[in-house]
Amino acid sequence: MTINIKLLKDFRCFKAGETIQLPGPACLLVGDQGTGKSSLLHIIRTGIKDKYAEVQSDAGPTELRFFDTEKMNPRTKDHFSDDQNVIFEVAARFASHGQTMLPILMTQDLLNGKLSTFLIDEPESGLSLMSQVKVRDHYREMLKRGHHLVIATHSPVLMKTTEQVFDVAARKTVSVDEYLQAITGEN
Repeated sequence: MTINIKLLKDFRCFKAGETIQLPGPACLLVGDQGTGKSSLLHIIRTGIKDKYAEVQSDAGPTELRFFDTEKMNPRTKDHFSDDQNVIFEVAARFASHGQTMLPILMTQDLLNGKLSTFLIDEPESGLSLMSQVKVRDHYREMLKRGHHLVIATHSPVLMKTTEQVFDVAARKTVSVDEYLQAITGEN
């Protein structure tokens, strides 16, 4: 899967005329705060409808599903169906943020049974390293089942879902190891 984006109008840190090619089937958007990771997810999700971007994908017919762990936190918002709400509302009352988010992240692909392209904004929010490893391994299983992932992340653990990431600030695809070495200065 490849997602091609052409900006028709300026949008946040992206300029009209700019073109971006995101690799797949797993594309992890990485970079410092303010580089445009969440903005790219927003462009993919609403750019065509709002007429500020052309977005094309060769993923075939998949359902587009979006989840923002900050804005759609069940501890603060109502974003799920009635059946899901009961489960997540109870969990949110008796669990930490991470304990609430983990089952949501681990069941996203099971809720509708269709092949989907998942747009996920910072799934590591509130998760321990051990839980991030569980989510990473689950995402690898989702890819094996034919789902596609576009994930904005700061987590080195989640970056290891695949071998390459899209460095949003540099607007290019690089290996995970190359990106982490450039950021940390370590080999």
